[in-house]
Amino acid sequence: MYSKKDRIEVQEAIINFAKSDSKIIDCAIVGSESVGNDDKWSDIDLTFGYENEADANQVLREWSKMMSESFDANRLFDISYKESLYRVFLLPNGLQVDLSFTPSKYFGAITDKFKLIFGQEKEREFKSLPEINLIAGYSILFALKTRTSIERENYWQAEYYLSKCRENVMVLKCLKESKNPFDGRSFDNLPNDFLRQMQNCLLIELSRVNLRTSLKNLIQILIKELSSINSLKHKFINELKIIGA
Repeated sequence: MYSKKDRIEVQEAIINFAKSDSKIIDCAIVGSESVGNDDKWSDIDLTFGYENEADANQVLREWSKMMSESFDANRLFDISYKESLYRVFLLPNGLQVDLSFTPSKYFGAITDKFKLIFGQEKEREFKSLPEINLIAGYSILFALKTRTSIERENYWQAEYYLSKCRENVMVLKCLKESKNPFDGRSFDNLPNDFLRQMQNCLLIELSRVNLRTSLKNLIQILIKELSSINSLKHKFINELKIIGA
């Protein structure tokens, strides 16, 4: 595994390459390091603004070649968000490197984790939080799917839906507590009494009895959380009780 020193050296080399690339106009550190919250297990998160007239695919090809030749990095996958393209790399020592590229005219922060290195930050709309009613709806749906999978004796499918339900209940709690709901980042910072209750929704082993017990416990938590949401406190409670019966 990599050390913090390894990560810093790789990051500095990537930033230096960006400074030498005539197509790159802007650069910023994003993620935990941008707010001084990184640790030895943190990955590298960098975002770049490229010339507005440049070919995005050509920029990605050149950067992928550099990452491969300089660090023996393998490309994991690409994702896109609005005007930005993200490419995720994995180095042989286990270091993850997330690089995103945006036309310079759109370059700017989409979260509060953004530290400009060079260039100019433009005003950009922040990434929106998921709608609490939508997350509540998913939680209820996955609870129902868990129950029907159990009754069909599709226990691995039931475990899948139980995990999805549990995840959405925790996202729901994050939204209610005004904590970051993305990628489980604030799950460990939720109230201790809530986390203790959620432990009763984990499977000891894959069986009908354990699945039913975990689902019943999870539905009790979900009912409690929904009951404190004005738009939902009079909805779905009876249905959830039936699902968990």
